[in-house]
Amino acid sequence: MAQDHRETPFWSDLGQTLLYPLRGDSGLTLLGLTMAGILGLLPVLGFVINLLLTVALYKYGFEVLKASADGEVEPPLMRRDVPDGAGWAQIGLQFLFAFAAVAGFLHLPFVLWLLFLLLLAVMFPAALMLLAMTESLFEAVNPARLIEVWQRMGAPYLLLAVLILLVRLCELLFQLTIGALMPPLVGTLVGFFIGGWAALVSYRLMGRAIHQYRDNFDYVPEPPTTPLSRPRLDPDQDRIDEAEAVHAQRGAAAAAQVLAEHLRERGGTDAVHLRYRQWLREADDRAALLAHGQQYLNVLLANERSAEAVKLLLECQTLDSRFQPAGADLVHELAEAAAQAGESKAALLLLNSYLHASPDHAHLPKNGLLAAQLLARSPSGRGSAIKLLRSLQARFQRHTLRAEIDRMLIHLEGGVSPS
Repeated sequence: MAQDHRETPFWSDLGQTLLYPLRGDSGLTLLGLTMAGILGLLPVLGFVINLLLTVALYKYGFEVLKASADGEVEPPLMRRDVPDGAGWAQIGLQFLFAFAAVAGFLHLPFVLWLLFLLLLAVMFPAALMLLAMTESLFEAVNPARLIEVWQRMGAPYLLLAVLILLVRLCELLFQLTIGALMPPLVGTLVGFFIGGWAALVSYRLMGRAIHQYRDNFDYVPEPPTTPLSRPRLDPDQDRIDEAEAVHAQRGAAAAAQVLAEHLRERGGTDAVHLRYRQWLREADDRAALLAHGQQYLNVLLANERSAEAVKLLLECQTLDSRFQPAGADLVHELAEAAAQAGESKAALLLLNSYLHASPDHAHLPKNGLLAAQLLARSPSGRGSAIKLLRSLQARFQRHTLRAEIDRMLIHLEGGVSPS
């Protein structure tokens, strides 16, 4: 079968591949194994502990290889389909290749032995790939199958082998130079870490190669496995999944309609609200976004989630600078939250819109006073604040806030900014 040329070639983003062992779960696993390497310095038991750590590293390496072969981008934490004996199988494979190298040294002229040693190094990645795909040590050392891997990939297999050899050479050079100058304890731990990094880079390259040439290998990637500690599913996940299916077939507007009906009938979780807004944006339905913004603001403010409410306010004001919450009684709470979050401009925009839209509302003195306080924070807004306070003073002569309005007006007209 032909290669799927839509795949990103395994050699095209080497920078990301080199950083892969340091990311996420891979970095944590490598760090944990390295720190456990301190136990390997114990007398007598040290050899056994180091062997077990090496087995654990190789097993995790196969987890990386299989995750990469399945097309996963992020490093895996745990894959239950990797046999517990995978690490020991790789040690067995190394032993067989080392035995072949020794046998060649004993029976071949030196020059031919060097060529044979190079051939073993080139074919070792193919053996590991076969071991991962077939879980059979016999298949992994079958010369016919090794040559078949090379044939199915073609010339890129040589590139894969060279890249892995270069990574291993970098590991060796580090050990002989920088590692040799370090104190024994530090050098041992750093050496294990660098060795683990080189191994995981190699596994990542092999996994990427299998995924890229999966049609050639007749390899069928497996779906992502369920995490060991699976997070609790959203209560509305079934309806979201239904809407996702509609989105795939009929587009964002139809999917949004499915969630709109759900919200009207039963309300919904945050996941429903956020996905609904996502699809409304995709469908460019500004009117529905503003209407939902009013509805969702009520939910957020009722649950004292002011930071999220302010974020939603900013989004709605971007769509319409005159945006108002569904109830005028929410304006003061929302404006205060915006001001406390450092969004004074949004708070003033909201209050100004309210003052024009609801000139006779019962909360007008409270909201007008807040607007004046925000305006007075800057010298350029002091004049507008004085004008607004005079208007409030004239209209609400017996209001409970009258004394505070008068006090602030005296401060501003006297040139003193209110505290």
